[in-house]
Amino acid sequence: MQEPTTAGIGAARVLVEQGRLAEAEATLRDLLARGPDVAEALGLLGQLRLNRGDAAAAREVLDRATQLAPDDVSSWKGLGLAERALGRSELARVAFERALALDGRFFLARLHLAQTLETLGQPELAASHYFGAVNEAQSRGRWRNDETTPPPLRAAVQHAFEQIDRHRRRIFDAVLAPFFARYGCDELRRV
Repeated sequence: MQEPTTAGIGAARVLVEQGRLAEAEATLRDLLARGPDVAEALGLLGQLRLNRGDAAAAREVLDRATQLAPDDVSSWKGLGLAERALGRSELARVAFERALALDGRFFLARLHLAQTLETLGQPELAASHYFGAVNEAQSRGRWRNDETTPPPLRAAVQHAFEQIDRHRRRIFDAVLAPFFARYGCDELRRV
């Protein structure tokens, strides 16, 4: 027999998949009224609130979710999105970096970190994160074309490619600089 909390979260996920978002949110609110410290329910509720544009409410529940489950990368990504929507880019950066510290292959968190770094006036660092996000996504068969890129992400992914192209030379020069310093141009040219 399924535990009531697990069953409630499962029911909410089914409602989300069916596009019945208001019902899913009501199910989660009911579940949390009976047991407010369920990190998975808080994380899902936060994502729903983000999707409907209520960043302040999303931030509140996602902050609680990250406290209860500090290893949940999805909640950290959601918290970063909420902070960014509230205009708190530095706090968003911290949340995205936490998600990446937990899972360095989480390409969506890396994409959002890159966007945030760009907002913070760090375009070259942003470009290197864009490159990492695209590289990881493509290694998993995603972001290769419109069919492998979800419609809501297409503009962001296109922007990532533009930033990579714009900063590619500087990124590679920075990577190669220690080798040039150590071995010199002639030795590297020979290689």
